[in-house]
Amino acid sequence: MRISNGAMQKGGSVMPGNWSVTVTLDGEDILRLSSDGLCGREDISNFAPSCANARIIFWRLSGHSNRAMRTISPSLKRRQKENATMRIAIDADQVLFDFDSGWRTTAETVLNRELPRKNGSYHLMSRYGLSMAEYHRCWAKFHALEKWRHCPAIPDAVDAVRGWLDMGHEVFVITAVDTPARKLRQQAMDDLGLSRVCLMAVGSKGGKYHALKGLRPGFFADDLWKHCQEAIDAGVPHVVRVSGGHDGDGDPIPGVRVVDSIGGFYGERFDRKVANVR
Repeated sequence: MRISNGAMQKGGSVMPGNWSVTVTLDGEDILRLSSDGLCGREDISNFAPSCANARIIFWRLSGHSNRAMRTISPSLKRRQKENATMRIAIDADQVLFDFDSGWRTTAETVLNRELPRKNGSYHLMSRYGLSMAEYHRCWAKFHALEKWRHCPAIPDAVDAVRGWLDMGHEVFVITAVDTPARKLRQQAMDDLGLSRVCLMAVGSKGGKYHALKGLRPGFFADDLWKHCQEAIDAGVPHVVRVSGGHDGDGDPIPGVRVVDSIGGFYGERFDRKVANVR
């Protein structure tokens, strides 16, 4: 690894100033990261989330997808080995947060009418029978009110996450949002006391395969079929789809269980079945 452009060292960790990092494998530069972002294009906060147990986590978005760099504190490594703990990854919207409720409430205010469901489509415009103009007006207000921070949490999902953390598991939230939404969602998680959860944003409409391939979690939950398939392709051994009140925007995947909530995936039975397989 090469570190340049004025990076400061403190207690063995890299402290960002004006800096850049190049990760080299077998003589080939496979990842460049700088204070300006990944390859100078993306906000670094998308790819190096703050986490109490992890100093650095990066993953390559294309090519060398099986090569990830992760620095984990020695105490966490010992605890994982002793207690058979694992990594758990979940989606944010409709898994941890009730995005649908937050968005619909905003839309009803903007349009000054109730919005009953027209069907079970994942797509909001179809689900609530909106015109294109109405749809964009609602999204504009949602962003203006910073509603990514204020979507209600799903209580039993929060309880499950807290339970996993108490058991010593690492929990990651992987969400397909852009940088402004990621920052608001981080604030929402902090408000819930989930600062130990690592939040990863893969960009609006982004895929989750590379993040999951790098993390290698033992369990993953999402409300979209395509992300469930990505998890299977990445080798995640236990994948579930949370119903989320919609059709999942795709064809069901044989063997993937559909559940109402991740709230039922915490406790001794879950730990024996999933954690000990790692």
